[in-house]
Amino acid sequence: MNSRMTGRLIGAAGAAALGVVAGLSLGRARRAVARASMALSGDWEGQMKAEHKALKKVVQAMTATDAADAAERAALLATASDALTRHAVEEENVIYPALRACGLTSAVKSMLDDHADMRAMIAGLQALSPEDPSWAQTAKRLKTLVYRHVRREEQDLFPALHEGGVDGENDRLTQLVRSEGLKVS
Repeated sequence: MNSRMTGRLIGAAGAAALGVVAGLSLGRARRAVARASMALSGDWEGQMKAEHKALKKVVQAMTATDAADAAERAALLATASDALTRHAVEEENVIYPALRACGLTSAVKSMLDDHADMRAMIAGLQALSPEDPSWAQTAKRLKTLVYRHVRREEQDLFPALHEGGVDGENDRLTQLVRSEGLKVS
C-alpha cells in the first residue's frame, strides 16, 4: 500500500472517529435539553403539552423538506424518534394508567394504538432512503396522526385527568412523569 492510500485510510478513520464523537455529544445535548424542558414546563400536563408542541414542530419540519434535504431529513427523523420514544414512555407508564383509573380505558386503548402506529411510521421512515418519494408521504401521514393524537389528548383526556385528580395526585403524576422521562433521555 502506498503512502497516498495510507493517508486516505487514516483520513477516513479520523472522519469516522469524529462522527462517533459528534454523535455522542449530540446524545448528551439532547438529554440536557430534555432535562431543562422538564424543569421549566410546570406540572405533568404542562410538560406533556410542551413535548407535544416540540414534536409537532419536528414533524412539521419533516414534511417541509424535499428529497434533496437528505441530511436534514435524517436529523429531523432522529429528533422525532427520540422525542416520541421519551414521550410515549412517560404517557404509557404514568398518564395512561391514571386515565384507566378514571374509567377512560377505551380512550387509552385508542391512544396506545396511535403510539404503535407512530412507532411503525418512524421505523418505516428509518428503513427508507430520505430521497425515496414514499418518505415524504409517510412523514405526512405521521404528521396527521401526531396532530390528531395531540388534539384529543389536550382537549379531552388531559383536562379530565388534571381536573379529576385528588389532592396531591397531580404532584405525584408530575414526579412520576419526570422520573420516567429521565430514564429514557
